Amino acid sequence: MRVKATFSTGCYVSMDFVSRNYRHERPRAHIAPFGHAVYEYLKQQSGEGATPIHYFEIDAHSSNRPSVSAGEVANERIIIKGGQRKDFYPGRYSPDSPTRSFDRAKQKKGPHRCWFTRNASGYSFACGGYSFGQAFAGTFLRRGASIKTSPEHMTVSSRWKVFDRNDWGFTRKRRTKDPKGPYADWYSNIDEFLESPGWATVFGGL
Repeated sequence: MRVKATFSTGCYVSMDFVSRNYRHERPRAHIAPFGHAVYEYLKQQSGEGATPIHYFEIDAHSSNRPSVSAGEVANERIIIKGGQRKDFYPGRYSPDSPTRSFDRAKQKKGPHRCWFTRNASGYSFACGGYSFGQAFAGTFLRRGASIKTSPEHMTVSSRWKVFDRNDWGFTRKRRTKDPKGPYADWYSNIDEFLESPGWATVFGGL
């Protein structure tokens, strides 16, 4: 049973309640207060495969874990109103669910592996987010699709001002040590940041 898509879409979602820079650059970004909200947004934007996502950005926190979080400290396990956790774990979902059916096919809906186009690309703005990128690709991305992330610390925050400009970049040690130190690669805007060499690409294999 093959699910045919009608058209594709792009999406931007932020779990980071500290950074104002990202929301300034992406004013239409969806704000997700907890992990399941990210999943529901991807589900909505993709039409569960009817309108597969071709480009995406996920702005959140991580700490070399297979998840991203809305917490200021990524290792927090905070449960907020409604019993929802702040963490989004893509690896908890199977690439082959929801189960295929004739009813879903009539609606052009498919499993998670069909929610993104075969050549989809995107970014994860999260410190030490490489493990998250691997988990995300393992659930959602087919061969030819990819997500860019980084094992480094990074910032898209406006809390620090470096050389009198907003700071986009990778910090090879925590900013609290020395935000202007020699271990940082800073960029003046999001376009420079996205084109910088500090990203690591995780390819889909589904």
